[in-house]
Amino acid sequence: MGAYSRVVRRLALVGLFASSTPAFADTSTINAADTAWMISATALVLMMTIPGLALFYASMVRKKNVLATMA
Repeated sequence: MGAYSRVVRRLALVGLFASSTPAFADTSTINAADTAWMISATALVLMMTIPGLALFYASMVRKKNVLATMA
């Protein structure tokens, strides 16, 4: 009886989340601050790509070749 009640509770919880509608933000207008932040964040991520690849490939070589690989 205990296992059955746990299954019923889990199904009820899943049904509760499945039946609820997600709350979306009002996207009818374009906010300049949000757009500026997205462009800035994209630029930061693009600037992190090259050092990240350098560290990734440098980790595949022996210790004495790390600087040469990163360069």
